[in-house]
Amino acid sequence: MNIVLLVADSLRADHLTCYGYPRLTSPFIAGLAEEGCLFTHCFAASTATDPCFTTIHTGQYPITHGIIGMYGPERNDRWLADDAPVLAEALAGQGYVTAAVDSLQKWHKRGFERYLVPESGEKKVPIAGCVFTGDVVNRAALAWAERYRPGRPYFLFVHYWDTHAPYEPPVAFSRLFESDELWDMPLPRKVFLDILRACTYTEGELREQIANYDREIAHNDRLAQDLVEALGKRGMLEDTLIIFTADHGESLWEKDCMLQHYNLHDPVVHVPLLMWAPGRLPEGRQVGGLCSQVDIMPTILALAGIPCPAGVEGESLLPAIARGKTGRKAVWLEEGTHQRTRAVRTDCWKFVKSIKPAYTRAPARELYDLRRDPGETHNLWPRRRRLATRLERMLSDWVNAHGVDYDGEETAPWQCLYGPFRDKTF
Repeated sequence: MNIVLLVADSLRADHLTCYGYPRLTSPFIAGLAEEGCLFTHCFAASTATDPCFTTIHTGQYPITHGIIGMYGPERNDRWLADDAPVLAEALAGQGYVTAAVDSLQKWHKRGFERYLVPESGEKKVPIAGCVFTGDVVNRAALAWAERYRPGRPYFLFVHYWDTHAPYEPPVAFSRLFESDELWDMPLPRKVFLDILRACTYTEGELREQIANYDREIAHNDRLAQDLVEALGKRGMLEDTLIIFTADHGESLWEKDCMLQHYNLHDPVVHVPLLMWAPGRLPEGRQVGGLCSQVDIMPTILALAGIPCPAGVEGESLLPAIARGKTGRKAVWLEEGTHQRTRAVRTDCWKFVKSIKPAYTRAPARELYDLRRDPGETHNLWPRRRRLATRLERMLSDWVNAHGVDYDGEETAPWQCLYGPFRDKTF
């Protein structure tokens, strides 16, 4: 079985057509979902690219693999442990040809025979530096495909950055969604723009930014379509699994946050996940219940008939696909780039603990009733202490089981690789 793993950066699930968004942002992805399996509630393990990609590749939570943040000179000193399980290595060990188109490098290169960094088409991203536009990403992937020779199955991993701020859609997509009903959506009283606090938006400019984000999604959808169709024309989609997901989501005004991805609230951590494999997976299956990025690696290996390496914390989603719902009671969320927070999310509730002061000035404890308050606007912690205590005990037990002192985190040195606490590291 061949494997194509497509990951879009900063792509929140609720702005995709297949998740019910009113704008037609992603018709191709919606078509794949109709022919494959769509997971309704998949969550990122963190809020930044390094920890999230590492979780996808290892099937481990950041608290386990140790990559909890992004940016800063400290990134040069961090590395993934040699004994960490890595998806590409597991596949290569079973005879797979492995290739990636990505620019993160470092430990993200492990297991790939060819790790292709585009040589042009740079997109300037504040703080993150230079990334690459999707057209050159596709060009590199298809150049590799031209050299691929049948005989061994392949694993192709592709990282698209187009949905990451700044939102600058190509001219061909710049006039989409100009007069639809979302231009009249209510806006917040204030917007925390980004960690630089460099400017303010008028209401019209804010609406335009949201439209540009949706236009970038439409562009990313076309890029995925072009790549998949080109692979099909080369005869490379026979007995092939295609997975589409994201590293994390994005804030588009929620919690007074714009053009950034921090806070462990659903717009930032609820990510798309769909799997398409005709003949291997059912068609048109929506899988309810909670799942996590840690489950992607073991599911891929289960479909390929390859045992999971030791140390993988996720679980195969194949039983959930068969019954239409996962059995997870909770997902675990952690953040360590701009601020330090942890959370546990169940079907109905989310409890968030802020370990240190944050840009967003979040309270020390937050509790949300996700069924009555899906926007997480009413913090019930002061009024529902008994429930909050029970959820915090779940979170502390999980943290302590991973060898970290939950109660000691508030006073111990901690790691935050960008922001006011960057001088404090483990």
